[in-house]
Amino acid sequence: MRRPGFILAASLIAGAAGAVSLCALAPRAAAQQVQADESDLAAISQGAKNPGFAAAVLRVAAQADADPRFAAPLIAACREASPGEQPGILQAISSVRTREALEYLVSLLDVMEPGTPAQVSVLRALVRQTGRDDLGESSAAWRAYAEAAAKVDPAAWREQVFDGLAGQADRQARELKARDERLLQTLRSLHLATPADKRWALIASLLSDQLPPVNLLGLELVARELSAGNRPDGPIGAAVLALLSSPQCDIREQAAILVASLAPERAGPALLAALERESSPRAAAALLNAVGRWPSVDGETQVLRWISGAPNPVGAWKDVRNSALDAAWAFWRAGYLRDEERADQVLQAIRTIGPAQLTGSATRLRAELGEQADLDAIVVLLGSGIPEQRLSAAEALVPHPEYLPRILAAAREDPLLIEVAVRGVLAFDPTLSGFSAIEEATRKVPDQRRAALAIVASVLDEKEILDASRKLRSEPALREAVLAQIAEPRRIMSERTDPTGLSQVAADLYELAEVRMELGRFGEAVAALDALPEMDKYFPPEQARDLKATALICLGRSDQAAQLNATCDAWLRALEMCVQGDKAQQVASAVETGMAAKFSPEQRQKFEALKAQIAKR
Repeated sequence: MRRPGFILAASLIAGAAGAVSLCALAPRAAAQQVQADESDLAAISQGAKNPGFAAAVLRVAAQADADPRFAAPLIAACREASPGEQPGILQAISSVRTREALEYLVSLLDVMEPGTPAQVSVLRALVRQTGRDDLGESSAAWRAYAEAAAKVDPAAWREQVFDGLAGQADRQARELKARDERLLQTLRSLHLATPADKRWALIASLLSDQLPPVNLLGLELVARELSAGNRPDGPIGAAVLALLSSPQCDIREQAAILVASLAPERAGPALLAALERESSPRAAAALLNAVGRWPSVDGETQVLRWISGAPNPVGAWKDVRNSALDAAWAFWRAGYLRDEERADQVLQAIRTIGPAQLTGSATRLRAELGEQADLDAIVVLLGSGIPEQRLSAAEALVPHPEYLPRILAAAREDPLLIEVAVRGVLAFDPTLSGFSAIEEATRKVPDQRRAALAIVASVLDEKEILDASRKLRSEPALREAVLAQIAEPRRIMSERTDPTGLSQVAADLYELAEVRMELGRFGEAVAALDALPEMDKYFPPEQARDLKATALICLGRSDQAAQLNATCDAWLRALEMCVQGDKAQQVASAVETGMAAKFSPEQRQKFEALKAQIAKR
């Protein structure tokens, strides 16, 4: 995009070949940002034969708004110049924004043949002087513009000129944006059309391109490929690391985010070097988030610098501090920041942050590094309105048994805390009381309830498991999950070392089998009764025998049930449990064949009623 004061060498491209001497000096004049002065005015006034003329013209041309006094000598010099020298002088005249210079340029346009190199040079000078690239090549339009300029005072006309230049800049910016969008769309289409095994080479070329929008597209495509499960090959990691030095902060930010995912070689030192020179808060936050993956002694210094860099950070700088604290937490977990002085520096910085502003990492660090007063300050966050703060507070406090009641109370209101509460119970209160607390906390969250109660039940003793299960009489499936802990082979094997506990195990297994019968899980009921082979020694054998026989009959295994010599009631119970099932008729026949002759009148009456119920189905 061209704008006032752009480098003269670019504008002289349209000049004739005879202007080589001016072109050769252009880069140096622009690079030195020189200003035309009184000596240049004198040199131009003396004419083109003066040795300093060419350099003086370049210095004027390089200015955005040259001294009006240059108009007259430049116009005079242009009139005397050869066709090859004129383009450079016209460029200098376009830097003088006076109506005199405008009138001269328009007068040249009036007498020139359209489309000639000379006319192109004049048109470019007019556009540069006024910004009116919308007037095209019509000499009549430029004449009308010059006549309108003559009717207003010089100050008003200069204001119009700068309005025109601003308008031109806006139009060129829109054009450039549109071109960028078309380019990027084309490159996206090219990416999609490229075979998967060749895409990384294309993306690498985008990352190393000189155009920032193309670099951003390359970073976007890397992220897209990673999300699709495609790992990069070739120099992608190195190319992304190189973009940490981009002059555009959004490119540095996106590059830092990708470095954390790609983990290229030498990422740690490259991130620290980028942090050392970073000034953008967004890019710094992304760099700090990535640095946490590569803890190091050198990294400690950088993290500490960003933690305490601003006493009262706000806005984006607040995000930087929080990212630095996230990195500090990662460093702490990796064994860094254990030096007393550095740890205290982190703690003092965190203490300046109000509890309501603490992030999860800051909360955990305060708990790890602080004293009792710090823990007490964190407790209030269990009631925070921000879920992340509630969870981080619970995580920070759960290693301390004195805070378990507060965590359990908070878990009753926030399902996010249940997993933390379970860990606290397992560590500090693996009793029926702890089970009851988790049972109460999970009443509103059935999706977490089963797993949480089963985990806590797994650490209870046999008597507590039975008592815990009886708290769940209205929830047979959940009760079964709790009682199932007693059937774990390792638990039964451990109890064999203390036979006095096997009586309780047997009672629990019988209860488990009863619950499974209620749920219609007859095979699992049999498995529960068989989990302790010597169950007859520790539990009334007739009671266990009848329950097992009932389960076997329901499974259609009446021949095995008959071998157990179970009571008539056991057979009738089986028929009663199966009366609505597919095996109802089969079970009824087995009962009639095997046990009908032994029925009492009451049992016979019950049997006939069940048969009638089956017949009506």
